[in-house]
Parts: sequence; structure tokens; C-alpha cells
Amino acid sequence: MINSWQITPFFFFYLIVAILSFVLAATGLKLREVKGAKYFSMMAVGTGFWSLGYLLGFFNTDLTWKLIMLRIEYFGDICSAFFWLLFAISYTQYEQKLSKIQTLLLAIVPVFTFILVLTMPQHHFFYKSYDVVLKDNLFLFVKEYNIGFYIWLVYAYMLILSGALIFIWGILHKPTLYIKQIIPIAASVILIIVPNILYVTKNNPIAPYDPTPLSFFGIGIIFIFILKHYQLFDLVPVAHHLVFKNVKSGVILIDKNKRILEMNPAAEEIVEKTQNEVLGKTLSKVFIKYKKLIEAVDDAAKKPIEIEMGDKRTFELQTTPLIDYTRNVAGNIIMLYDITERKYALDELDAFARTVAHDLKNPLAIQLNFMELLMSDYLSNEEKKDALNYVNKSAKEMVDIVDSLLLLANVRDQNTLKIQPLNMNKIIDKVLSRLNIDSFKTAPRIIRAKDFPVVLGYAPWVEEIWGNYILNALKYGGAPPVVKIGSEKHQSCVRFWVKDNGEGLTIEEQNLLFKEFTRLKRHISKTSGHGLGLSIVRRIAERLGGEVGVESDGKTGCTFYFTLQEYSK
Repeated sequence: MINSWQITPFFFFYLIVAILSFVLAATGLKLREVKGAKYFSMMAVGTGFWSLGYLLGFFNTDLTWKLIMLRIEYFGDICSAFFWLLFAISYTQYEQKLSKIQTLLLAIVPVFTFILVLTMPQHHFFYKSYDVVLKDNLFLFVKEYNIGFYIWLVYAYMLILSGALIFIWGILHKPTLYIKQIIPIAASVILIIVPNILYVTKNNPIAPYDPTPLSFFGIGIIFIFILKHYQLFDLVPVAHHLVFKNVKSGVILIDKNKRILEMNPAAEEIVEKTQNEVLGKTLSKVFIKYKKLIEAVDDAAKKPIEIEMGDKRTFELQTTPLIDYTRNVAGNIIMLYDITERKYALDELDAFARTVAHDLKNPLAIQLNFMELLMSDYLSNEEKKDALNYVNKSAKEMVDIVDSLLLLANVRDQNTLKIQPLNMNKIIDKVLSRLNIDSFKTAPRIIRAKDFPVVLGYAPWVEEIWGNYILNALKYGGAPPVVKIGSEKHQSCVRFWVKDNGEGLTIEEQNLLFKEFTRLKRHISKTSGHGLGLSIVRRIAERLGGEVGVESDGKTGCTFYFTLQEYSK
């Protein structure tokens, strides 16, 4: 048997290729829990058998032995092409689109081909003829191809090209770092197809050796490069791309050096930067203003924290260590949950509880005290009448508070509104009539514009805005109060305003307004109220697509405004 071997330097090249293929197969087997890794391992086993079969067949002179090794070679050839396609489908998360029936149908030609190879001595469908001939001091296995061979050749090319296209399509929408995988994958496909075509068409530059198994060396190096530099089976497989894209919370993936590997669209919106702008940068460079975020990643306890980002939005930040297949920490997943509404609701609930406990308790306590006095025999008729007036007044105050709370809840929860053009003059007339301006002892003066632009809105709610603004101007204005009412075009909207001649508001006081259950300290002892009015105004304006605000220099009065969309016919 020793005399049957014909060793040349190429023997060792093919041996290295076979060893490299089995090493890659072992790597894939080690990572078998990762999506697509098992098919990668099977594909590498295929290239290993292909190389080994060719190695042991070509460098032996015995025909029978060459036929045995040819079958091993074709077994590897068939496995390589078939499992390359399955690897591409699995890695790019298209497995759900390929049923078991479809997989079996794809396997028909490969199985049929292998049966033809196993039974070659009994037919000429695959090779018309084959024999061993001596050429250039080498015993070569010379074959004349037949239709069966060409059927498999075309089918194998289709499998390889389809796998490459699926691979490229699957990672085409990934960030720049991962799109670069396309280049080595395309190079791998070219490396296997071009040498094979040259060999089959007898244009082989290294004849009589088959360059196809040798090309596996280059392909193996390429895949080692992808595994090392492009995280083929590491932190960011294509499989999770759809999840990343559709998760509403912000997700940022970083490696152990705190470099950003990926960021979903929700995180892009939060950070106000695109993924490609921050890819590969460290957290400290991207989140310069948010030290709490960086500290949270460093925190060994990984406790959730609250952090304000962007336009006064509050997020709950959670970091989770990312463990790789070797059970080592490979990075962290940073989750940013927008809890602005939740926090707002909790604060509102807390304030609501305090209002019910305090603002409703006071008038109720007054009523109880006076009711006890009324039940006694110590009060005169006149005193009883005064006591009843106090009870009546406190009861009305309670009703006002309840009505305000109901209106606040209604503004928040009402889903359907009848939005229509509004005649603002009629609404203001109605509000002034309701407030009964003439009954005010301070003899207020109202100065209003003659005409107002037509806007879109919901009349009952807009009436509440005007009522609140005008009443506040009367309560907190000068002596006597002078209230000016007007409007002006503001971009695509109309800004309506109410100006008083009161003391004005400081910047700090202006920032406190329009918040639920908030009253300014200097007004608490002077006037009654429960701090709901302006918060209702803000809610109404926002629901109608507008905004509210106040302008004051802190000395000469305030101008309260709200905006609504202008009506255009």
C-alpha cells in the first residue's frame, strides 16, 4: 500500500485545508446553541470531507481506492453546498419561512446525486467513463462527465448563490460595522465557484490538481476573520434585528469596553443621534451629559435608576450583563423605558390624594363644626343663619373641587371630540356673562379685541380656558383690575391671550404654574382655590393640539396665552 502513494508538495496543502475545515467545524459545534452555528459546523465538516476525500484519492494510484475516496469527496461536496444554504437561512432568521417539507424537497437532488455516486459502477448517468492514466509521472483519475454530473453542478451553484443572496439580504439593513460582512461573504462565494468552473471547463491554472479544495483555505481564513472581527456568532447576530427594530423601549448594546455595538430606533430617538454616528464609540463620549447612565453600567448591583433625558422625559434605566457562550461577560444590554407618563400619573395621584385629604377635609370639617353648633341650643336665630351660610359656602367649595377633578379626568380620558370652527367672540361673551363681571366690587375693566380669527376646537373646553384666564386676571389683577383680551397669528396657529395689571410673576413662579394641585405661596392666604385650574387649561390645550404659557417681567402684570389651530376653508 505504501507503494500506491504519490506524494507531492500539494499533498500538504490539501492536508492543511482539511485540518482547518475540521477546526472550524469544532468551533461551530462549540457554539451550537447560537443561531445557525450547527449548520455552519455541518458545512465545515462537509468541506473537511471534500478536502480529505480528494487528498486521499488523488495522491493514491489504485483505481478502487480512488473510487472509494471519490464517494467521500462527493459526500463532502454535497454537505458543503446543502448546509451552506441552511446556515444562511438559519443565521438570518428566515427559518420560519422554510418548512420541513421544503427542506426535504431541497434535499432530493443532493440525496439522488449521492446515490448516483455510490452506484457509479452500475451506470453511466454521472460519468460516461473513468479510468486511471499516467501523465507527468502521476497516476490521474480521468473522468468524462455526463448529464447527472451537470445536474448536480448547476444545483450546487444554485445552493451556493442562493445562500449568499440570503446572507447579503439578511444583513443589508444592519449598521455599517455589520454590513461589512457582505464583502467577505461575497469573496467566499467567488473563491469556491470560480476555481471550480475553471477546473470543470479544463482551464485549470494548476492542472492536474483541483483548485476547489485549496480555495477552502482562503474561505476558512475569511470565516475566521468574520468570527473574530464581525461577531458572526457573538453579540449581534442578524437574528435579533427584527426584535431590535420593533421594541418600543430604547435598547443599547455595548461590549465590555463600553463601546456601542448597536442601538435600536427607539434609542436613536432618545439619544437624538443615529446608530452609525455612535457605532464603535464609548458611552463616555456619546453620553457626556448623562453621568448617571455611565455610573449605572459600572454599578455591580445593576439596580434600575431614573434618569431625565431629552425634552424633559423620564426613563427607567436597567443594565443587564451579556454572557457569551464561554460564560464570560461580553458586554451589557442597556434598556431605557420611558416612564414619563407613569411618573406623571403617580405624581398626579399623590397630589390628588393630598388634595382630597386637605382641600376637601377643610370645608368638610367646617360643615361638621357648624352642624354641631346648629344642633345645640347656644346660637341665636341670626347666628344660626350665619352658620348655615358658612355651611353652604363650604359645600359649594367642595362641589367646585369635585367638578374640577371630574373635568380634569374627562380631559384626560375622553377619546372622541367634536372639533369644529369656533366663533371666539360668542365664547368670550358667554364666559363674561357667566362670570357676572358687573357684580365684582372692584369695578373691573375689560378691554377686548373686536374680532378674533376662526380656529378649530371644542367649544365647551375652550370656554373653560377663557373662564380660568379671565377669572385669574380679575382675582390677581390691580385695583381696579384691568383685563385685556386679544389674539395674534403665531406660525400656523393663533395665540389668544389675557393680560392683567397685577404684580407679575417671577421666573420661579412661572415654572410652577400649569402643574396639577399647585398654588403659589403668596396667594394661598389671600384667595381661595385648589390649584387645578391652570393644569386643566394645559390639558385642554394639549388635547386640542395647542400649547399654553405665561409671560411676565415680574413687575407689571402677566400675559397668559393658549394656541389653537387656525381654521382654513
